[in-house]
Amino acid sequence: MEIETRLLRALCNGAVPSHQLDEVHRLLENYSWRSRDHQIVFEVLAKLRDVSPEDIRANLAAELTRKGFPDVAIEDYFRIERGEPVNCLRMIQSLLAARCGVA
Repeated sequence: MEIETRLLRALCNGAVPSHQLDEVHRLLENYSWRSRDHQIVFEVLAKLRDVSPEDIRANLAAELTRKGFPDVAIEDYFRIERGEPVNCLRMIQSLLAARCGVA
């Protein structure tokens, strides 16, 4: 679930290069998230994908509440990653490989 969290964090913080956003969303649209919270956050982020990180921060909690998930703790999704840049496509490959049992 750590990779899932890091991916959602990257989407919330605008750390995904704009030229990769469509591919990231396409690759994850049918992914079976391990956490229901992660699933619903991704669905909301897909709806908000053309807005700035500031607008995501301002609207995520309200959108989750409208979808019936008012208790999702969103603070962790806005924590800034330190260290090397996030490579979302590599993380998605890892997630998909793990789901298929490929190491």
